[in-house]
Amino acid sequence: MGGALAPGASLRELELARRFGVARNTAREALRFVVDRGLAQHVVHQGARVVTLTETDVVELYQARRLLELSALPAAASAPAHRHDALDAAVSLVEEASVVEDPRAVDEAELAFHAAIVGLHDNARFDVFFADIGAGIRVCLAMTNRAEDVRSDSGELVAYHRTIREAIFDDPARARRLLGAHLDHYEEQMRRLVRTAAR
Repeated sequence: MGGALAPGASLRELELARRFGVARNTAREALRFVVDRGLAQHVVHQGARVVTLTETDVVELYQARRLLELSALPAAASAPAHRHDALDAAVSLVEEASVVEDPRAVDEAELAFHAAIVGLHDNARFDVFFADIGAGIRVCLAMTNRAEDVRSDSGELVAYHRTIREAIFDDPARARRLLGAHLDHYEEQMRRLVRTAAR
């Protein structure tokens, strides 16, 4: 998740067991875990590799995000209080992660914020679906961490999340514009990174 392993990097059981000082069975189970979550893929006769996203993967991922996130905004007013609380908690997580300047913590807080937006639907199936595409979002975030020239400024990130949170309840049309622009920006950024990596 920190981006230390590039897309396509080999993940060999024995090498990982030695590197982390664990039994080979433990390394095998860890590999199954990351493969199950879409962070790695198993290639027949080659073992596991860090997943490599295509531009089509990115386009489809952001189409799904737009459907889930933008359609949640009108539901905010009628969403139950615990869904509002989850959104506020996610904003606080972004602020806390930005203070300690931990990119992985910021990524997880960012993901929690967008999951909380989807949560405004108050639909458990949508929550599960967003969790399922979370692996793809995490791969995007890891690629961004590797590309230092596209990382977001932590102060701007905190201000953005606060602004979106306020707009969701005070000005839903503005929230839609802001969130749409945010998703457009990151989709284009990811498409560029994927194209660059494929060269």
